[in-house]
Amino acid sequence: WDAAALDAVCGTAANPRTLVQEFQAHPECTAPSAPAAPGDVLLQAFVAPDHRLGESRVFIEATGPWHRVTWLETTLMQAAYEALFRERHRSKSGVQRGADGKWEDGAWYPDWLAEAFCRCVRSVGVASGTGLRGGLMTGRRTGGLALMLLQSLFAQAHLKDASGALLFLGTSSVLSRYMLLDAGVPAEHVPRCMGTHAHELQMVLSAVYGDLDDRAGMPITQVIAHVLYFMCSLPQGDVQDAARKVLMPMLPDTLGTRAFMKTAAMLKVPGGPHAGDAVLSVIGSARQDSGGLAGFRAIMEEFGYGGALMASEIEAPGDMVEAQRLGYKLFGAGGFMGDSEKAWDESKANISMAGKVLRVYVGGVPCKHYPIKTGETSDSGCIKEGKFEADGTLSAESLAQVRDRAQTLANAEAKVDAAALQGMLDDAVASVLGGR
Repeated sequence: WDAAALDAVCGTAANPRTLVQEFQAHPECTAPSAPAAPGDVLLQAFVAPDHRLGESRVFIEATGPWHRVTWLETTLMQAAYEALFRERHRSKSGVQRGADGKWEDGAWYPDWLAEAFCRCVRSVGVASGTGLRGGLMTGRRTGGLALMLLQSLFAQAHLKDASGALLFLGTSSVLSRYMLLDAGVPAEHVPRCMGTHAHELQMVLSAVYGDLDDRAGMPITQVIAHVLYFMCSLPQGDVQDAARKVLMPMLPDTLGTRAFMKTAAMLKVPGGPHAGDAVLSVIGSARQDSGGLAGFRAIMEEFGYGGALMASEIEAPGDMVEAQRLGYKLFGAGGFMGDSEKAWDESKANISMAGKVLRVYVGGVPCKHYPIKTGETSDSGCIKEGKFEADGTLSAESLAQVRDRAQTLANAEAKVDAAALQGMLDDAVASVLGGR
């Protein structure tokens, strides 16, 4: 990033920006709205009917320019999670506010942290035993900064194979890395930052270029998102050196993995040193984020994908062992690395939440297509009811229409031939990259 890009996101040194400029809360706020000032990020917390769930619930939403509001996907979820997490344990331990109005979390948090760290030690031990290389996905649903720091240090020191070779790829918590470095911890003890890419990119582009999906009868926007990631992110459109392939991950389950693979298999990279190469040929790893481990591998084999497989829905020790048995080479784990009590005690229940794109505007005008996520579909190709995610503030009728459209895209029955589909990809990528 150059100085102009940094200033656009963070503000200038003389006038730094916070993540949020405007705030509205229930009961004054009862529905989503736009920021009052162009360029601002608006945070809202309100109670409203969710027609997807069929009941009222709390909505916590952030709205603003994409290059600014995107930074709230993890930070806002962590803030919401930690509020619920602390409320649960305060209630369980009977803690009251002190005379100064502050909570006496010292009465319960040290014990919880010790238990969580023990779970982390056990989970790192299991991961090391599998020989899989993996990363710590933390900072969204984590029980406090103290655990984030301890997880990072312990995994860096002990997530190794039998020969002592480091298996730990790094942490998704940028904050943890730089707090540890700023505190003077030697760099060799601090994990580097790592990550893949989120459903957000694909969900936003599915709204912006939704007409292409309808014309194609297939989720081509999911492939457009991956090609743009390939061109603009770490790969920089060039993985001719085999060692660089690890920089290009695939996250295919936004509208079902089979639909993605069926579409991607028809398409080629539109430009650069890989122009004319199959899109799937430049991808270094395929990330399983929903559905079964065996089913995901079977789909990869069906479409001839031979790259590394990454298991990122690790909920219990058995998932790690099963991933190894099935030939997975990589993993990404979050709650399993300490937060999740259920990981080591099936009688426990974890706090579950996710942050997703709900609506997209271009030039201040709402896109006619809504972002959707289905996760992995059933064996018959049907959307699983509990996995369908869309804007719950929509009417029941509108949600039904959105769901029907999602099912059509998940079916991925092509309306055009490969040449026409390639033209759509080429034009969409060119419209973003311009003369690049």
